[in-house]
Amino acid sequence: MKVAICVTGGYYYNWPMGSHFYDWLHDFCSKNTQFVPQIMSWQPPQNVPERVKNQFGNNIHYRDNNGCDWGCYNHFVNYLKGNSLQEEYDYIIFCHDDIVSNYFDWPLEMSRYAQENNQFILSSFGSQAGYHELPEPEHVDSSGNTLGFYKSFDSMCFIARADENLFENNPFVTIPGFDQDECGDSGCTIVMYNILNTWGAESVGLAAWEGNALGHECLDYVGCFKRGRTVRAATITPPSPEKLYTSNIPRHMMETHQVIRQGWKFIPGRRAKNELLGIE
Repeated sequence: MKVAICVTGGYYYNWPMGSHFYDWLHDFCSKNTQFVPQIMSWQPPQNVPERVKNQFGNNIHYRDNNGCDWGCYNHFVNYLKGNSLQEEYDYIIFCHDDIVSNYFDWPLEMSRYAQENNQFILSSFGSQAGYHELPEPEHVDSSGNTLGFYKSFDSMCFIARADENLFENNPFVTIPGFDQDECGDSGCTIVMYNILNTWGAESVGLAAWEGNALGHECLDYVGCFKRGRTVRAATITPPSPEKLYTSNIPRHMMETHQVIRQGWKFIPGRRAKNELLGIE
């Protein structure tokens, strides 16, 4: 098994934990050579610490600051496809560079979970919200949904199987700009929509208890310093009719109005399209 760790390179040392993440990443990948670090840097070379450049060399991909985390993830998937490297990796871990863990080997646990639960295309340890009401049928085709709800996941840290689903139905998008609300949060809505309409709600796994589960303690494996300031922990709300969150797909939340204003069109069974951005 070979796994890429695709990192959104932006904070580097400019967050409360300083060099912690990149020192950990270099140490972990040196000791586990089946894991390959790939840093999508939205900072120019002059803003990247020399130590990071020495640690990762040509595995740093410099790009414009476009689309926040989803733009970084999208860039890497398109890079692999554009260079005929679709079979280079079995899995890809996508994560931010402002996350911390009390467990050094968390990528081993995440990839083991993905292997043992291959009914899921994408998995994360937990989710900020967890389980949601189904979106309106005029936007999302839920006719084949056997769950009665859909699952969200943590964009700060998740794993996806690197197969045809990812490369031919890539759910990630790059919204021009770097505003967290307009590009990052809107991107969350569009990516979730794309997953539901191309992969299906059953494609997402939450490792804390679904399938061959890791247990709730895995929620402590990775914590996110939201925008470099406050710790945000993953949580899970067990699915039940009484505990479903409202849908964040069209009409219920601010992000929806933003993406509609941006020109996104939602068609059941297909990826979202945006004629203004040339995304079909």
